[in-house]
Amino acid sequence: MPNSQLCTGYSNPYLEEYPMQKQLLLRRLACVLQLAGAALIVGSATAFIAMNLGARAQNAEFFYWQRYFVDNVVVIATRPGVWLLFAGTALRLFCHRGKKLFLLSLLALAVALNSECFIMPLSHKASALAFKNTGTGAASSAFIAAKGLEDRLGAVNGLLLLSYLTLLLGWRTDKRA
Repeated sequence: MPNSQLCTGYSNPYLEEYPMQKQLLLRRLACVLQLAGAALIVGSATAFIAMNLGARAQNAEFFYWQRYFVDNVVVIATRPGVWLLFAGTALRLFCHRGKKLFLLSLLALAVALNSECFIMPLSHKASALAFKNTGTGAASSAFIAAKGLEDRLGAVNGLLLLSYLTLLLGWRTDKRA
């Protein structure tokens, strides 16, 4: 049996040239990347949810503080987490091949693109509006609209990530019952 078929059942001709130790290292690296990405995403999502459920008065001063926090969490945790999850899943697809990993890669790519193309630009726009309205007492309607859309797109990412988790844990690829 070729090295690339061990433990997977799927042949990847690109892995044939790598010794078994390098293949194992790639598989482990892929899992570490996925785990690190998932941990960063879960941590940042938990922080965002906790912040939105706070009991403070939601006026312009609160939103200034909130957006300052959000901007930092996005840079430190969310963006790296999304791309680490995608990189780990794509590396596993390279190592293993298969329908499940292909679908997981598509879901991880959808999360990354939704984050980079829609959520993060909206986040920057909402933050700019919040910083502009500091000291006015009330949040502007433009800020509320941008933040609302950002939250809805974040919920879409949440559903995509739940689908990812369900597929990852629920679809058995082996033939054992």
